[in-house]
Order: sequence, then C-alpha cells, then structure tokens
Amino acid sequence: GLRDALGVGAAGGRTLKPERYFYSGLLIVGVVGQYVGGKLTDRIPVEYGIAGSFGVLALLALVFLPVANLGLAPLLALGAVLGAFLFIVQPLYQATVAEYTPPGTRGLSYGFTYLGVFGVGALGGLVAGTILTYATEGALFLTLAGFAAVASLTGVYLARNGVRAEAA
Repeated sequence: GLRDALGVGAAGGRTLKPERYFYSGLLIVGVVGQYVGGKLTDRIPVEYGIAGSFGVLALLALVFLPVANLGLAPLLALGAVLGAFLFIVQPLYQATVAEYTPPGTRGLSYGFTYLGVFGVGALGGLVAGTILTYATEGALFLTLAGFAAVASLTGVYLARNGVRAEAA
C-alpha cells in the first residue's frame, strides 16, 4: 500500500528515512528559489543580487548550528530558507555570466561556471570531511560562511568596478 511505498510500513523491515523527504522538500523549495532568482535578475542589477543572496547564505551558515539546537521545527524552517537561497543564486550567476562575457565566449564561460559549480563543488565533501576530521562542526559552518562571504564580496566588487561586456 501507500505506507509501504513511502517506506513507513512495517513490511520487509523498512523504516522511515526522513533524509529522503527532507531532500525532496529542499528541491521543492528550490523551485521557488529559482523563480524568485529569475524575477530578481529582471528587476535589480545582478551584482546586487549576487552580493545580497550570497550574503544571506553566509548568515544562514553562521546561524545553522544554533538553530539546529532549537529543535526540528526551527531546523526545517531554516532548511526551507536555505534551500530557497541556494537556488536563488543560480539565475543570478547565469545572468551575471551573460552580462560580463562577450557573446563569442559566452558558451565557454558557462562551461567554466558549471565546472566550478559541479566540478570544484564536488570537492565540498572532501573539504567538509577534512574539517570535521580535524576541527569542529562550528569550524565547518564558519568555513562555509567564508565561501559565501567571498562570493558576496565578489558581487560588491562587480557592482563597484565591473565592466559589462556590452560596455567594454
């Protein structure tokens, strides 16, 4: 039945696996985040969107552990906000690539962007594992906040000093 399909039935010794549902929920919230990010790319300069959204991600990383210690409901709420902001940045950085690269190199620029997102991003597990092996969870989230802060400051730099492709 439905309970068995969801993994909550007693048949076969299967048990509820909340992490599967949490990840699905994160992706659902991500749809909203991408929509909002897409709207923002049409309404504000992308540099400010990058700076603001990655700034929020840095703050969320800093408050993650204290909020997690408050219980499941606050953690789920923070997870929803985190999920939205993780996906808000996608349309913003895609639009930034489009605005800062000449048309003849745009495809290659997107390739490098996704190499960074998925290729270098795949190193995240290694970085997190290394930090957790030699330091604390707090150090991990401080490091994650640092990565987001660098991205936010990049947005600030572009807002002040960036030369868009059409202006070059």
